[in-house]
Amino acid sequence: MQWQLHERGFLPVRDPLQRLDDPAFDGIERLAADLPQLVHDRTFRDRIAEYLAAPIDWNAIVADKDDAAIERLFKLFSYFASAYVHAPGLPPVDRIPTHLSVPIVRLAEHFKRPPILAYASYCLHNWRRIDPAGPVALGNIELLQNFSVVNDGKRDEDWFILVHVGIEACAGTALQAVGSAKTIMANGDVPGMARLLEATAGSLHLANETLNRMPEQCSPDVYFRKVRPYIFGFNDIVYERCF
Repeated sequence: MQWQLHERGFLPVRDPLQRLDDPAFDGIERLAADLPQLVHDRTFRDRIAEYLAAPIDWNAIVADKDDAAIERLFKLFSYFASAYVHAPGLPPVDRIPTHLSVPIVRLAEHFKRPPILAYASYCLHNWRRIDPAGPVALGNIELLQNFSVVNDGKRDEDWFILVHVGIEACAGTALQAVGSAKTIMANGDVPGMARLLEATAGSLHLANETLNRMPEQCSPDVYFRKVRPYIFGFNDIVYERCF
């Protein structure tokens, strides 16, 4: 279900969940809200355990919660793990502690995805519409989770990801059109193929126009210093009590 192609391309059919209302997740939501400031202050590693002190049965969570809630949890723990490992200015670490490793591994197993911050969490499930009745497009979408604080990279980080969300939304028409090409060709439907190519060209044109807006609010220098350090994978990292 996670990789089905829809009208929005690979974006989820339902807008991503903005918050987990279950009181059991209050500490997780507080950590998500405080993460940018903790990262900025270089205190994230020192304080993360106090936010995640409440015991949670992660096997029960993945069995009982719907995919939207599990997707949000996976996204948040992916951000937590990345902030823990990729911490500019701090000594490197070679392991992810249990209060991080167990949740992220169990959540990743549910989706059959690696236990790291990947594109699906970073982009596809990391936005909300300002006007719920409006389009999934720049100007009507905001980021749900980030690493940077206001006035120190947040605008650039937000825009970088939101441009990708906009591209995904624009490209949905092209992806659907290409998916129907085999049937159209088998039927010898020349007018249908012409419509398919027109739809594909229009969709890709909109995607390129969206990409061309990247420099409006994302500086290459800020991206390199504030955004990129957190979106690498992990090498030689031990997930405590997991692997």
